[in-house]
Parts: sequence; structure tokens; C-alpha cells
Amino acid sequence: MATALFSGRKGNPYSQSFVYIASQLIISNFLAFLPQLIVVLPEILQNENSLHASTFGEFYYCTRIFRVWNLAREKKCENSSGKIWQRIRNLWVLSMPNIMFIMYAAIFYSMHLKKRSVTDISQNQGTGKMNDGLNTMKVRRYEWSVLIQAAWNCGALEVEVVLLNETLDAISALNRFVVLILPKYNIFFKSIKLYFLITLVWLLNSAVTIGDCYYCTRKFFALNLTWEKKCETETGKIFQRTFYAWTLFLPTAMFIMYVAIFYILRHKRQRIRKMCVGHKTKTAKNNYERLILIQAAWNCGALIIGVIMLNFLSSLLTGVFSQTINIPSKILINCYFIFEYAVFPTIHFIYSQSSRNLPVDRMVARSFHIIALLLVLPSTCLEKNMTKVLDIRDEHHKVLKYIAVLLFAVFLLYGIASNILMATALFSGRKGNPYSQSFVYIASQLIISNFLAFLPQLIVVLPEILQNENSLHGNETTRINYTFTIIFSFSYTSILHFSFLLALNRFVTFVLPKYNSFFKSTRLYFLITLVWLSVLASTFGEFYYCTRIFRVWNLAREKKCENSSGKIWQRIRNLWVLSMPNIMFIMYAAIFYSMHLKKRSVTDISQNQGTGKMNDGLNTMKVRRYEWSVLIQAAWNCGALEVEVVLLNVLLPILFEIFGEEITILMNIIINSYVISYCGVLSTVFFIFNKEARNIIKKNF
Repeated sequence: MATALFSGRKGNPYSQSFVYIASQLIISNFLAFLPQLIVVLPEILQNENSLHASTFGEFYYCTRIFRVWNLAREKKCENSSGKIWQRIRNLWVLSMPNIMFIMYAAIFYSMHLKKRSVTDISQNQGTGKMNDGLNTMKVRRYEWSVLIQAAWNCGALEVEVVLLNETLDAISALNRFVVLILPKYNIFFKSIKLYFLITLVWLLNSAVTIGDCYYCTRKFFALNLTWEKKCETETGKIFQRTFYAWTLFLPTAMFIMYVAIFYILRHKRQRIRKMCVGHKTKTAKNNYERLILIQAAWNCGALIIGVIMLNFLSSLLTGVFSQTINIPSKILINCYFIFEYAVFPTIHFIYSQSSRNLPVDRMVARSFHIIALLLVLPSTCLEKNMTKVLDIRDEHHKVLKYIAVLLFAVFLLYGIASNILMATALFSGRKGNPYSQSFVYIASQLIISNFLAFLPQLIVVLPEILQNENSLHGNETTRINYTFTIIFSFSYTSILHFSFLLALNRFVTFVLPKYNSFFKSTRLYFLITLVWLSVLASTFGEFYYCTRIFRVWNLAREKKCENSSGKIWQRIRNLWVLSMPNIMFIMYAAIFYSMHLKKRSVTDISQNQGTGKMNDGLNTMKVRRYEWSVLIQAAWNCGALEVEVVLLNVLLPILFEIFGEEITILMNIIINSYVISYCGVLSTVFFIFNKEARNIIKKNF
């Protein structure tokens, strides 16, 4: 489906908002496949006495358990905080499908009224207007197809509670609702506002997921394939109930909207049938209406079957056949869960002829190869000795060691070369440089920070990996190792702070131009010096209160703050480091909104005052082109910071909890490669969006 959406992008009949929202749904579907690949299949293939056969995934207030022996999921929140959180989360998740259902019902009713008005105009003004009405309805065909796809997905949401999928489906339903019923508000699903909505959905999902992990505890039992979730506190239970209520409410709301859409389509078909001259047009129209009805009926059937399976079938069969039917019923429900993630692309290809016409035969074959590989990987290497400490330098990891060295070397060479080229472009073409002086100086500080970040990789990481297992420095880090780990911390903090300073500079330039004097001449030097001093103070505090160690055998950096002062310092520093990318994101959102308002005002002035003023407005927007380039570079840099925070603080602990120590080396290789490549993000985006910089490099080299 992703190939069909983006390969035929130019001739795609769907709107830009549908393509972007559908792409987010595809991403969330792939995320939903991960537990099946990395948890369910490996745990089923484990033997009964396996080390990880009982539970996994303990969190704060609630526990989720997946019992392998019967494929059942359980959730328990025992404390009061976990119960309250769980109630709120349940209300939110259960209500989203109902809200979508209401929106789709309104869409049906709106289409009915619009079709009736087209019919009345056609009858009153003759055959020509009738043909215009038919053409108008024909243009709407693709929008209806999108609407039905979202409706079917809404029905499947009633079956399984998946917050991210539900939220994205709610956005999709809201998109169709606005397009068909409130077209004057369709601007909210275009360009910047659409990106903001998608980002808001991801942030909302992250917040609810963090709350779920905070208030509830999840466990996976391999013995009966059961997921269990416990929200023991009163807060967790309240959150769970709220989450469930919201999840169940969304499909109900979407169902009401689809009923209204059926009613509208039926009356529109009756009206247009009176206008149509000839049997072919009527038959084609009837066939199209039948397709819509079939899709909606399929959606409602999936909704009803899912609710029956999840809430009644399992408990009923268990009561009749006792525990003997428990495992087959869990297998059936789990298969339906997996099938639900394929509903959206399936209906897309069934009712989208343009997508089926794409040459995707090779793509399908390659996809099957990848799927087969992913299915084979969990079943391999299950019988392993867990008592031995994994060491990337031993004889069993030679291939992995040289792959790591190759990746690190390639990313280092690319990062060093790209930063050197960026520095050359900034200072060689200084006189004709369209960027401001403040951007050049702040970017130069980021380049210096990037080179500082390369030093630990060149002096510590690569030499230590290439040593043998029995080397003198094989197990514990040396003083040099420790010193350059501190340098890495210093460079990372400086990159973060100067990225924040760059975002602040862009924010002042676009939103608060009267304060732009703070980024000129002496004040700019003072700000840069202040940032370096803050980085130095932060690194000194970390050096004083905490101990950083780089362990070569698994490429892991460990940080220990044992005393109370060190723990307080660490909490404050973590809060500051995690909050800075979010503050930058808020500033960039304000910049986007400010630029949107300025562009609209320039357009209004150009339309009101004639061609001369229009040319002035165009020149003004042309001058802004370089500023937009700077904005995109800084925004990309901010996004890379967010990804790095997620990798270090979220993804690695989850995978370590699932796979144990075996995944540590591989994940640390990926994380270290990303850390190195991140130092080349700014220079990469700089050359992508700056044609003059590329020309300067061509002239000099």
C-alpha cells in the first residue's frame, strides 16, 4: 500500500492529507507487528522450562501479562494511582471510535443533502446542469473510497484497543468529515496544519503510553500466550476505565456516521436516477453505490464479529468447554488482531483500481522474502548459553565486530567530510552569503561540537573494539577511556545547547523581530560564551557527582550517580535534556504559524493593491526562501534529537527486557552509529537546501 501511495504520487486521485495520514497508519501497523514477531513467535517456540517463559515487561503501577500457554492478555493495576490512570486511558481509547462513528454519520447526512441539491438544480436548469451534477458526483468517487476505507478500519478498532491506530483513524475520519461536510474548514488538513495534527497525534499517543506504563504493569506469560496488565492503584483503575470507554466510544460514533452516509447515498441515487438518460449511466452509478454499501457492510460485520469474539466468545467457550478451549480461542483472537492491521491496505487495493494497476509484482515478491526472513529470525538461535558474558571482541563475534568497525568508520568519514565542507561553504562565500551573521556563528559552534563528538569515537571506541578479548584494558576502562567519555558528554551537551540557541535565534527572527538585536555584534558573542560556560558547568557537575564508564565488550556507556546529591543532579539534568527538544518543537510550531499568517497577509495586500504591490509581495516571499531553508535545517536537527532520546531511553530498555543481553551489542551498534550520523545531520540538510553552498564547494574543489 505504501508503494501504491507514493509511487503514483503525481497521478494519485487521493488528497495530500489522506496520503500523509495513511502513511502514519502504515507505520503504526508495522509497530503493531513487532510484538507478534519479537514476543509471541519466539515465546511459543521456547521450551516449557525456558528462562524467559513466564513474564516480561514489569512497569510502575500496572502489569500487562501475555500468557503464551493460552494466548491471553491480562492487565492489572493494583495501586490507586494505577487504577485512576487506567480509567482515564480506558475512557479515552473507548470513546475515540464512537466519536469517529458520529463524524461518519454526519458525513452520510451531508452527502445526502448535497446530492439532493444537485438533483434539484439539474431538474430546474436542464440537461447540461444534470451532466454537471453527475460530473461533480464522479469527482467525489475517490473521496468516498477513502471514506469507506476509514470506516472499515473503524469497525476493526472496536475489536482491538490500539491507541495509536485508533487516534490516527480518528484523524482520518475527521478528515473525511471535514472534506465532505465542512469543506470551508478543509484548510486544517493542508500543508503545515496537517503536519501539526499528525505530530499532535504521535505526541498524544506517547503521552498516553507513558501514562499507561507509569500507572500499570504489563507481563507476558509464555506458558499460555497471555498478556496481562495490572493497574492496582485507584488512579490506574480510573485511567483504565477511561481508556476503555474512549476506545469503545469511537467505533460507535463512526457507526452512526456510516448509517447517515448510507441514508444520504440512497436518496442521492434515487434523485440522480430520475435525471439520468440511458441505462448505462444508471447501471454504472448503481454499481458504484453497491460497492460503497458492500464496503460499509463489511466494516459493520467486522465490527460486530470483533466485539463478539473479544467480549463474549472467549468467555462463553471457556465456560462451556472449561480450559480446554482457552488456547484455541486465544489463537483465534490473536489471528484476528493480526488481520486487523491488514484491513486498511486490503480495502484500499480492493476499491482502488489505480493502485492495482501499479507494477508491484517485484515489490510483492521482495516483500514476501522480507516477511519470510522476519518469520524465520525469531525461531533461530533459541538455544543459547546465557551464562557467558557477551563480548564483541571474542571469536564468536568477529563478523559483528568488523561490521561495527565498518559502520563507525563510514559514518565518521562522512560526518567529518560534511562538516568540513559546511565550514568551507559558510566562510568562503561569506560576502554573498544569504544567511545572517548569527546563523553563521551559531552553526560554526555546532560544527566545533560535532568534531568534539568525533574524538571519543576515533580515540576510544575504534581502538578498543580492535583489541583482543584478553587485552590489558579488555574489561575495565582506562583513565584515557574515562576522560574521553567525559568529552563525549561535553560534546553532546554542547550540541544540544547550541541547537537550542539556533532554534531561539530563528524564533526571535520570525516571531519577535524587535528583539533581534540580542543576536547581533557583542551580544551574540556574549550568548555564545554563555552557552559554552553552561555546557562546561553541566559537564563539570556530571564529572563531580557521577561516574561514566565505557564498556567495550558490549559498546555500552554506563553512568552511576550513587550519592543523594548525584541523584538530584541527575534528575535535574535529565529533565533539562529531555525538555529542550520539546521546547524547540514548540518554538518551531510558533514559527510555522507566524509564517503562515505573514504569507496570508502578503497575499491579501497583493490582491487589494494591484500588480505592483503583488510583485513586491512576491519579492518579499522570495527573500524569505533562505529563511525557510534555515528553518527546515533547524527543525530536522530538532527531530534528530528527539529520535536519539527515544533510542537511548525508550527503545533500548524495551528490547533488552524482551531479548535479554543478546540484543545489547546489536542495539548499541545501531545507537552508536546513529549518534555519529547525527553529527552530520546539520551539514547534510545545509547542502540539500542551499544551492549556493553547493556551488561554492564546486568552485573551491
